[in-house]
Amino acid sequence: MKVILLDDVQKLGRRGEVRDVSDGYARNFLIPKKLALSATAGNLKNLDHIKKQANAKADRKRSPTRSGGKRPRKASSSARSPRRTSSTSSTSTA
Repeated sequence: MKVILLDDVQKLGRRGEVRDVSDGYARNFLIPKKLALSATAGNLKNLDHIKKQANAKADRKRSPTRSGGKRPRKASSSARSPRRTSSTSSTSTA
């Protein structure tokens, strides 16, 4: 049975590859665990889309800040609100 790998599978292949595996391995392990799809005509047409997603994900991992390298600043610690004091008074009536 031919399958399209949706994720990297050790000793089988990488995401987006079409592999020929035994029917039982595909039906009982790869497909139920969402590691592969059966290689039907419709799924083979979507293979290009799957490969584009994999490439985009790899690009994002390689360079997380492509837009100039500047990240937004976090709020500084001086912008904190003042601490509240206890409103209970310890007056005793005697």
